[in-house]
Amino acid sequence: MKSSSKKIGVLLAKKTLHAKTKEEASEIVKSFAKVIVSKRLASKSPAILRSFKKEWNEDKKIIDVTIKASSIHDVPKIEHVFGKKAEVIFIEDKTLIGGSEIKIDDLVIDTTIKSKLQKMRSKLVN
Repeated sequence: MKSSSKKIGVLLAKKTLHAKTKEEASEIVKSFAKVIVSKRLASKSPAILRSFKKEWNEDKKIIDVTIKASSIHDVPKIEHVFGKKAEVIFIEDKTLIGGSEIKIDDLVIDTTIKSKLQKMRSKLVN
């Protein structure tokens, strides 16, 4: 029986989320790992983990946020904006003059000065 990476990740997340203890959850993950190895699905691990994390985050109401800014001072308070717990990755980019680029799941909010200058240039050229 062939299962897609997405289905495997969703199933793993659901089983883990329904575990009554951390030990039970740990055993579920270990069992899945053994199955993945025995079925030679190790190459699909990144896709399985992405699917697992997406399902997990949806259930726990967690958003993944990546913020690129010239300094930590340019980083907004994401959790207050969305009212959800945020797992934030901060990338310091000294090439940015100011502002920030925020990625929330598939949404990109670009408020960098670099982006604004590129848009102005594009309008002037066209």
